[in-house]
Amino acid sequence: MMAARSYGPIERVAVLGTGLMGTSVAMAAARAGASVTGWDRDPETTARAAALGGFTQAASSEEAVDDADLVVVCTPIPTIAHVASDPVPSTPHPRSSTGSCG
Repeated sequence: MMAARSYGPIERVAVLGTGLMGTSVAMAAARAGASVTGWDRDPETTARAAALGGFTQAASSEEAVDDADLVVVCTPIPTIAHVASDPVPSTPHPRSSTGSCG
């Protein structure tokens, strides 16, 4: 039997894709007390979402995921692999995890 891993609380969340789903995830994470950074390939979309959702806008996907405990990818299904693989370092933060909502 495998022992359960304990990573502690998720304090920093990165959301890649700040459309309807991504902004909803970002808002929920912020309400739960996490520090949230969002990125979208369209900076205007991210700026509007950040203003409404109360999260920080990142200039790049790499900046968004830097030191994140959790990365959530909320992009159209055909783009998930590309968006998720670009900014994620080969040796992730020891507590980091990635999920998608596509």
